[in-house]
Amino acid sequence: MRTDPEASPKSMFRAVVFVLLLILSATCGAGATPVLAEARWTGFTAETFQHVTAQSSEVRNPTSLIQDRHGFLWIGSQNGLVRWDGYRFRLYRPDPDRAGALPDIDVRNLFVDGEGRLWLATNVGGLARYDETSDSFTAYTAGPKGLSHVTVTSMAGDGKGGLWVGTWGGLDHLDPRSGIIQKAVVTGLPSEKIGALLRDPAGNLWIGTSAGLVRRNGTRTETVALPTPDGKVPAVRQIYRDTTGRVWVGTQRHGAYIIDAGTDVARPVTGPGAGDLPNEGVNTIVEVRPGEVWLGTYSHGIVAIDMASMRMRRITHDPSIANSLLFDQVWGLHRDRSGLIWVATGEGLSRYAPEQGAFSVVTGATGRVSDMSEAGALAIREMPDGRLWMGLLRKGVDIVDPVSGRVRTLAPDPLHPETALPQNYVWDFLAMGRDVYIATGQGLYRSDVGGGAVKRMHIPGRDADAYTVGLMRDGPAIWIAGYDGVWRFDPGKPNAKPLHVTALTDERTRVLATTPDGAVWIGTENGLNRLTRDGRVEKILPEKRKHALSAGFVTTLLVDSKGRLWVGTSGGGVDVLTGRDAKGRPVFHHIGVREGLPDPNVDKLLADGQGRIWVSTDSALATVDPERFTVRAIGRESGLSVFNYWVGSGTVTSHGELMFSGASAVLVVRPEMIGTWGYAPPMVISDIRIGKEARVTAPFNGGKLPSTLIVPPGKNLSVEFSSLDFSAPDRNRYRYRLDGFEQDWNETDAGHRVATYTNLRPGRYVLKLQGSNRDGVWSSRMLSIPVRVMPAWYQTWWFYLLAVVLAVVAIAIVIQTRTGVLRSRQRQLEALVEERTAELTRSQAQLEHMAYFDALTGLPNRRMFHEDLRKAMAWARREHTGFSLLLIDLDRFKQVNDSLGHDAGDALLKEAATRLRSVLRENDCVARVGGDEFAIVLMGDGDVDTVCKRIIWSFAAPVHFQAYKLQTSPSIGVAAFPDDGDGEDALYKSADIALYRAKAAGRNTWRYYTVEDETAEAG
Repeated sequence: MRTDPEASPKSMFRAVVFVLLLILSATCGAGATPVLAEARWTGFTAETFQHVTAQSSEVRNPTSLIQDRHGFLWIGSQNGLVRWDGYRFRLYRPDPDRAGALPDIDVRNLFVDGEGRLWLATNVGGLARYDETSDSFTAYTAGPKGLSHVTVTSMAGDGKGGLWVGTWGGLDHLDPRSGIIQKAVVTGLPSEKIGALLRDPAGNLWIGTSAGLVRRNGTRTETVALPTPDGKVPAVRQIYRDTTGRVWVGTQRHGAYIIDAGTDVARPVTGPGAGDLPNEGVNTIVEVRPGEVWLGTYSHGIVAIDMASMRMRRITHDPSIANSLLFDQVWGLHRDRSGLIWVATGEGLSRYAPEQGAFSVVTGATGRVSDMSEAGALAIREMPDGRLWMGLLRKGVDIVDPVSGRVRTLAPDPLHPETALPQNYVWDFLAMGRDVYIATGQGLYRSDVGGGAVKRMHIPGRDADAYTVGLMRDGPAIWIAGYDGVWRFDPGKPNAKPLHVTALTDERTRVLATTPDGAVWIGTENGLNRLTRDGRVEKILPEKRKHALSAGFVTTLLVDSKGRLWVGTSGGGVDVLTGRDAKGRPVFHHIGVREGLPDPNVDKLLADGQGRIWVSTDSALATVDPERFTVRAIGRESGLSVFNYWVGSGTVTSHGELMFSGASAVLVVRPEMIGTWGYAPPMVISDIRIGKEARVTAPFNGGKLPSTLIVPPGKNLSVEFSSLDFSAPDRNRYRYRLDGFEQDWNETDAGHRVATYTNLRPGRYVLKLQGSNRDGVWSSRMLSIPVRVMPAWYQTWWFYLLAVVLAVVAIAIVIQTRTGVLRSRQRQLEALVEERTAELTRSQAQLEHMAYFDALTGLPNRRMFHEDLRKAMAWARREHTGFSLLLIDLDRFKQVNDSLGHDAGDALLKEAATRLRSVLRENDCVARVGGDEFAIVLMGDGDVDTVCKRIIWSFAAPVHFQAYKLQTSPSIGVAAFPDDGDGEDALYKSADIALYRAKAAGRNTWRYYTVEDETAEAG
C-alpha cells in the first residue's frame, strides 16, 4: 500500500480500523501476575475467526460438532441436524409425514462410534442413529424397553460395538445389532441425571452427573472428588481427554478441572489470567494444538490455556472487530482432521486456523485499549537493545518493548523543528553505535538508542527539511534516499562535502540495497539504478521485451543469500535479477499474479531464516521459494487478519520474527510455524440426481451397497462432489472423467462442482472424481463410481434383430417393385447423364479457373501463387540454383480508391496486371495476392535490378479512366531463395520486410532483404 505524501491525514485514517488488544484478566484473588520474561508479544495477540454462518436459515443456535468417517462436518443445533460439505448446508428436520425423519428438532450432542455410525442425542426425542445407506434416521425412544429418559445428553462406545447412553434418567446400554436397550446399574452413582460420558483407552467409563464425577471400571465405581471453595459438588457438563492422557472436566458453575494421567486426583483449572473461571460454566473443551487447550464457557467466551505454564488468556467477542469471536456463549468446540477448530456459539458457526499462532497483531499493550500512538507504522527497525522503533504517519516514533508491552513515544513538535521530530511521515531508521538516524518527510534526524534527545541533521548542500525516505549504512557513512536524489554523508565529518547523485531515472528515490559486487542499487518512483563504486550509473527502466523490469515504481529491494537482487514494484509484482543477456541488458525473472502473488502491488520483501522470501502486498502475504520461484499465498485460511500493508514497512528481528505493517496494525510473523499445507482431504459425493430424482449419496462414499449407479434409459446424470478441505474451500480444484465416454479430464473450480452427462448411450462406465486441497495439491484418494446406463426397449438386441429382418423384407419388396420402373427409365437417365456430364465438365473447368485465378485481373490468385512458389522451391533445390521473390505494392492506391471509387480502383488494378505481364518472361510467375499487392517469382539467376527497373518504367505512364488520369507507382521488396529464406513463410516474410523498407525509402523503388532488416524488425 503506497502512502501519498500529499494526501491528507483524514483521508488516510478513514480506512484505518483499530485492532484492539486482548485484555488479560487478573489472577484469582492474588492481584496481577507479571508477564513471563520469555514471552514476546503476549499482550498483543488476538485470535480471529472466519464466520461460516451467523444466524443463517439452516444453522441456528448450534450446540455440537463432529466429523464423520467420510469427512463431512455435522452440526447439531436447536433447528435440527446440519451437514456441511464446505459449500452448502444440508438441513435435516422432523417431518411427521415421512418415515425415518429426524425425531426431534433440538439436537444436543453428536457421536461417531467405532463402526463409523453417527449418533444424535436430542432434547425430547431420545437417541437417533443416522443410516447413511437410506439417508434416514432410526429413533430409540424412552419407555419400558427403551431409554430411561427422553432427554439424552451424551454417548460413548463400550469397546465391543455397543453404546453407552447418558440420559436425565440414568445410564443405558444399547446393542445396535439387536436394538436391545438395558438400564445400567451403577453402584455409587451420585445422580441419575447424567451430563457427560467418556471412555478412555484403558476401558474406564467416566460418568459426569449433576452431582459430581465417577469413574467406572467393569462393575467397580469410584468417586472422583471435584473440590470447590464453597463445598458444593459441581454438576459436570463435559469430559475430554487430551493427547497427553489428561482428563479435563467442565462443570456447570465451577469452571474446569484436570485429572493427570494415571491419577484420580482432580485439581481446579487456574493460573495466570484465569480470572473468574472457577465460577463459570464450561460447556465444551478441545485441544487446539499440542500444549494448548480451549475451554468454551457459558457466557464469557473461550479460555485458552498453555498447558505447560497454565497461563490463560480470554478470547471474547469484540463488536469493533468483525472477525473476533462471534458470540461469548460457546456451546461446542471441535478439531477436525485437518487441524481446523470449529466453534459453535449462540450466534452461529465459526472456524479458527491453529496456524494463526504464527501471527501476532500489534496495536497496543496489556491492559490498555491502544498504547501505540497510531494503528500502523510506516517504518519498523529493531534496535540493539531489542526494542522496536516504529515510524508513524503524524505522531513521531513509538518505541515498543515486545516483552513487557511498554511503549514509549518520541512525540513530534512542529514548533521546534531543530530539537523535535516533525509532524510528518517517519520512513526509515538506521542504528550506528549509540545513534539512531531517522528519515522523515521533513529531513534527517538523529537520536540515541534510548530514545532521548532528538536533533535535526544538517548536511552541507542539502535542504534541512528535504523529503527523506530511505537510509543505508556504508562503513562510517550513510546513504540517504530522498526526493532530491541520493546522498552519501559521513556523520564523523559533518563539514565534508557529501556525494550527491542525481543522474538517475528519477530523483524521487525510495529504497537502497548493496550487492556483493559493491554496487549500490537505487529504486525510484520511475525505474531502477545501479551505482558502481567509480560513480557510474546504469539506468534500468521497464520495457516491453521479455525478462525486462516489469514496472517503474520500485517499492522494495532485497539481496538474497546468493547475492541476487529482488525488486518489488507497484503494479508489476516481483522481479529477480538472474543475469544479463548477450547485449549486457539485465535479465529478470518475473513473479506476478499469474504466478500466484495475491496482488501486483508489492510493499515489502523479507527473507526468513530458511531462505524463503516473504512478500507483503496490498491484499495479503505470500512466500516464494528462491530455488523454484514457486509462490504460496497466505490469507485468511492460515489465520491472517492483516491484509493491506504500507510500502517499505517491515523488518526481521533478532528472534527470527518477520514484521510487516499496514494501516490497521503491525503484524508479527513467526515463519517457522508456517509450514506447507499437507492435508489430503477426502473426496465425497454430496448430491446425485438422475433426471430430477435425488439419490442417496453415502453408498458411493464408502458404503457397501449398491455397487453400481443405475441410470434408467433417457435420464440425465448429475453428480455433485466436494473435496473436504474446509480451510479455504473456494481454492479447492476438481477434475472428473467418465471412462468409456471420454479420455481427457474435465478440470473445474469450486464454483462448478457438478459433473453432468446427457443422452449417454446404454453401457457400462466408470465416473472418476478427484479433488485438491487449498494449495492445489491433488489428493491421492480418487472416487471411482461404476455407472450403468440401461437401454430403452428400442435399444435392446432383440429389437435391433427384428428391425433388421423387417428392413430386409421391405427392401426386397421395394426392389422388385422398382426394378421395372428403373429399367424403363434407364435409357432416359443415360441420355440425361451424358448431357449433364458435358455440362459438369464445363462447370468444373470454370470452377477450377475461379479457384486459381483472380476474377478481376485474370492473374493467378494467392492460392495458385503459393503452389507455383512451392514448385519453384522444389525445382531450385533439385537444380541447385535459386530464384527471386518480388512483392509489389501499388503506391497511393487507397487514395484513388477512396476518392474516385472502386471502379477507378478496379481499372487501375487491371492495367497494373497488364503492365506487369508485359515486362516478364514466359517462365516467370506473376500473381495478385492481395488488394493492391502483387507477387512475382523470377526463375533462375536473372538480372533482378533490370526487371525492377522495367516494372517501375512500365508504371510511368498514367492510366486513363473516364476523364481522369490515374497515377500510381510500384514499391518492390526482393528476397532471394534460399539465402533469404528456405521455406515459404520465411522467404515471404523476408520479401515483406524488404517491401517495407522500399516504402520507407520514399516509394517507387525497390529494396533487397538484409539480415540487418530482421534485427531491426525484432528490436
